[in-house]
Amino acid sequence: MTLKSLSPLINLVQLRSLCLWNHDEKLSNPMCNTTFYYQDVLNNFPTLQVLDNKWIHGTCNEFFQNSATLETQIETLENKNTNFINKNQHVENTNQLSSSSTTSLNEKVMFLKETRDDYDNVLKLIQETEDSFKK
Repeated sequence: MTLKSLSPLINLVQLRSLCLWNHDEKLSNPMCNTTFYYQDVLNNFPTLQVLDNKWIHGTCNEFFQNSATLETQIETLENKNTNFINKNQHVENTNQLSSSSTTSLNEKVMFLKETRDDYDNVLKLIQETEDSFKK
C-alpha cells in the first residue's frame, strides 16, 4: 500500500483518526515502513488529530501532557500529606511539650507553606489547560 492508495480518503473532510500501524499489536501497513510515512500522512490529512492511536497536536495533546504533570504533582502532594500525617502521629505519640514541640510546630508551618505553593502550581496548570481549550 502506498500513500496514493489512501487518496480516496482525502475527500473525507471530517476524518480525525487514522490507524495504519498498531503499536500494541505490532501490526502495520507496509506503507508505515517508508521514510516519510508520518509526515506524508499529516501533509495529506491536515484534519487528523489521531494517527496510529496517538494524539498528533492541538489542545488534546496539550491537555494530556498537562494531565500527566498534574498527576505527578498530585502524587507529590499526597506523599507530602502522608509524610505530614506520619510525622504528626509521631509527635502525638511522644507527648513531649518541650522545645521539640516548637521545632515540630515550625516544621508543620513550613510543610503547610510548601503544600500551599504546590497547590498554587496545580491551580496554575489547571488554568493553563482551561485556557488552551478556549483557544
